[in-house]
Amino acid sequence: MGYFNKNNPSVAVEAAVCRDSTLMAWFKLNQSDISARRYSYTEIPEHYVFNRTDDWEATSFEDLRTFDGVTCDSFKETTKRRDLVQDDSVWENTLTDAVALSMPYQFRQLFAYICVMGSPVDPVKLWVTFLDSFVEDFSKRHGDHSDDCQNCENLALREVQEIYILHGKKCQDFGLRNPPTNMLDSFHDLFIQRDEETEGERLMSTLNPEQKHAFDSVMAAVYTDSSPGNCFYLDGPSGSGKTHLYKTLLSVVRGKGDTVLPVASTGIAVTLLKGGRTYHSQFKLPIPLVETFTSNMRLISIDATLIKEAQLIIWDEATMAPCHALNTVDKLLKDIMGNQRPFGDKVVLLGGDFRQCLLVVPHDPLFSHWLIQLGNGELTNSFGLDRDVIEIPSNLLASDSIVTDIFGDKLTPSTVSTFSNRAILRPRNEDANAINKQVFPILEGEAHCYLSTDSVDCDDEQERNNYPVEFLNSLTPLEMPPHKLNFKGQQCFIPRIDLAPVDPDIPFVFRRRQFPVRLAFSMTINKSQGQTLDKVGIYLPTPVFSHGQLYVALSRTTSYANLKVCIVNSSQQGVGIPLHGALYNLGCLHLGAPF
Repeated sequence: MGYFNKNNPSVAVEAAVCRDSTLMAWFKLNQSDISARRYSYTEIPEHYVFNRTDDWEATSFEDLRTFDGVTCDSFKETTKRRDLVQDDSVWENTLTDAVALSMPYQFRQLFAYICVMGSPVDPVKLWVTFLDSFVEDFSKRHGDHSDDCQNCENLALREVQEIYILHGKKCQDFGLRNPPTNMLDSFHDLFIQRDEETEGERLMSTLNPEQKHAFDSVMAAVYTDSSPGNCFYLDGPSGSGKTHLYKTLLSVVRGKGDTVLPVASTGIAVTLLKGGRTYHSQFKLPIPLVETFTSNMRLISIDATLIKEAQLIIWDEATMAPCHALNTVDKLLKDIMGNQRPFGDKVVLLGGDFRQCLLVVPHDPLFSHWLIQLGNGELTNSFGLDRDVIEIPSNLLASDSIVTDIFGDKLTPSTVSTFSNRAILRPRNEDANAINKQVFPILEGEAHCYLSTDSVDCDDEQERNNYPVEFLNSLTPLEMPPHKLNFKGQQCFIPRIDLAPVDPDIPFVFRRRQFPVRLAFSMTINKSQGQTLDKVGIYLPTPVFSHGQLYVALSRTTSYANLKVCIVNSSQQGVGIPLHGALYNLGCLHLGAPF
């Protein structure tokens, strides 16, 4: 506390001159007590008491700028040398490597994703440093090779902003100037209205009567007041045309110049919808999502503005979302719209199938009928075993190698695109690496290995030392790429990013800087939901463990000729082995006659 005595000003002045701040007192302590130097400024109160009656001796501000005997020019440089803050050297190196190998548009995309996913310290500095490379194609195209091509930079910023907008960001969020108003891309500009209108008309002409009825009902809610409600649920088995209806609605609404937001429960399902995002990304929901969590979206953000402007929200595979997600989105939309009706009175189309119904294959009625029986829980066995035990036809069983059954003996660059629509599905994540390692050697080409940088996100140095780097490298938490990534094939341009997912099995915050990709010759059954694949293998080292898993796996292809199942014998499942004792729902007994 400072005070001034008007009757004795000289005393007040002298007291002010002699008074130490806590920072200056810390300097003095460090000089008088060598043992205190092992503590940071914030740790001093844990070991010392500041007493205004004692005299502490001084060091200097210069000591704060000194590290390992070297005095830095600035405090910022010192913090970098001490690893107290991150710098952008990794992103500078990434862009330097990419500039010689990438086309300008690829280089701009790489920069945009570094900003969105990598959280660089100074995006503006990166932009200025590599500006010539960002605008190279525009400079040549417009015949302007001057050092200050303002229009070329605007065009480059416009492309970068397209990616930002898809992630709910704008250039100004990264310190970059927004393109001029007459060039500014909005969400609408990502879709050419005339093209969408034409595509919408084409798709409308292909709707069957049931799809047309659903289409008319949703459009009536969007554009008229005659609809009795604004919330719809589209039910239909896989292959019945739900995605086709979604695409029709997207094109027709966008063709009218309006906004429609498609979301889905999985990233793979999102790829089927133009402009789609996962519901976590669109509504800023945390991962993992629990009942007490709320959306992280700011009501003045670009995402909130898009939601407010949207005429329609389409949510595919909504049956995979937990009830907490729907409740949280309901509350968010009410807040954004200032309306307490369900979903803020927005027109919302939810789609999915609680039964996880199957692909109906007109040319394979036996397979279709068998799948429907499986989905309805009507399949049994002929051995008098528990009703949860079902028979899998013998002609669906894999040979000695399910990898060979699905991918053949060799994958070449000319055939890899064909095989990209094949996959081996399994119930659990743990089996993925083993299967991918089996497939990788048959892929022709030179292998490239990329290692991650792993660390423990903790301020306590002793705590960090409890987990050596070798141990961290051995971990592969859920949904995280491995420490050692092996790839073959063509070059692409993506940045390494910091990943720190919440894993309840790890007692610390684990941070890994790695390329956000994994081999996907094999994936979980849940991850495959929403896809139709040319050929599917199902690897079951253990029985499936949740409702509808086997149902989903077997229905990812359209014919039993394109399906193979590999079973590992155990007390709960097997080929030709009678089963007794505890059984999972839809545990598999793999014997029986073929179709």
